[in-house]
Amino acid sequence: MGRKLRKDQDLIAYIFPVYSTAGMVLIIFSIAFQKPFIGYSPSTYLFLFLLALIPQLIGHTTFNWALKYLPASMVAIAILGEPVGSTILAYFILGESLTLWKVFGGISIFAGILIALKKKTLQS
Repeated sequence: MGRKLRKDQDLIAYIFPVYSTAGMVLIIFSIAFQKPFIGYSPSTYLFLFLLALIPQLIGHTTFNWALKYLPASMVAIAILGEPVGSTILAYFILGESLTLWKVFGGISIFAGILIALKKKTLQS
């Protein structure tokens, strides 16, 4: 659906209603499950802000931008790299450990992405 809409729409015109709808659904679920919006520590609010800025506005907007220029299947394949990027960021920012399984999983995911993109490129 995003691929079809992005053919004719500007990026901002596309992401504004999509992200607004997602935000409204999040608010509705927070109210329905009685989750508070206030009372958290300043560092929690900072991390919530950073989550909205980096993965959402920069990361997902990049994927939505790419939908105009690439097949949706290629964008979907690229999204598989998200957990690897998150693991790397968690290592550097949060001091999370990198276990052998995490490294093996990351290498496997990237190998799968490269194989899929190479196969997709050869088909084109």
